[in-house]
Amino acid sequence: MGKLTYLALGDSLTAGVGDPSGEGFVGLYKERLHTVLKKEIQVHRKGRSGATSLDLYEWIRQEDVHPLIGPARIITISAGGNDLIQAAKRALWDGDDRHFTESLAACRRHVGEILAVIRQAKAGKPPYMIRLIGLYNPFPLLAEGRHWVNEFNRTLKGFTSKRIRMAEVYEAFLGNEQKLLAFDHVHPNPEGYKVMAEQLDVLGYSPLA
Repeated sequence: MGKLTYLALGDSLTAGVGDPSGEGFVGLYKERLHTVLKKEIQVHRKGRSGATSLDLYEWIRQEDVHPLIGPARIITISAGGNDLIQAAKRALWDGDDRHFTESLAACRRHVGEILAVIRQAKAGKPPYMIRLIGLYNPFPLLAEGRHWVNEFNRTLKGFTSKRIRMAEVYEAFLGNEQKLLAFDHVHPNPEGYKVMAEQLDVLGYSPLA
């Protein structure tokens, strides 16, 4: 059957926070990868609650994570949510929207740097695919929140290419927050993670299949 390595990088979503099993979308996506690609899937999960895009950039260059990039044929990245949350807290404190614009610019820069590190580590390696996880809005009643979630998603989508695609989770969660979010009203519950895995699935598996 052969084996493929899946590297899951990210924040609390990659860690599966909100799912009592701890599997989250990573475990569900692993099952789908196995079914579609007809390969054993070895998962390296590197998810940390509260991680910002800068944290992830610094993290993937460390000696315990960087060596995992080269062998990985599938990479998922959940980033940006904590950048947005931190900006929202600062804006709530002083009412200044520049926190959002600065956070958005920093997220764009850091995600670009993360992808550059991956490209360098993958040079000369077999085909691989990267899937970015789009942001949903846990505070749908806040108009400003909707605006900035969409801005962050536009930024992430700007990195898409033949090899890189973004899972569109915003629309899937919109109007379904009560059903898809955990008791903390921030992280997905098992049903929410199932929706995220489904959005990854619809992106296809090129160039691996």
